[in-house]
Amino acid sequence: MEASAIFTIAHLRGLKAAMVCGVSGNLVTADVVYEEENKPLIKSWDDAIAISLDAIYRYETGSLESRL
Repeated sequence: MEASAIFTIAHLRGLKAAMVCGVSGNLVTADVVYEEENKPLIKSWDDAIAISLDAIYRYETGSLESRL
């Protein structure tokens, strides 16, 4: 839902948009870990932030080389 709004508004305004999504639980198995520190989830958030910043850098500089 959020992605469709971001892409629709960007398109209407002639802008470019991107989105990085993550999953923190399984709705089918009800597997969600919040009782203790969820290290894989924390790592995925850190990775998503790094990927987003790298993508912005590449877009703004026109570079094909990753800074990661």
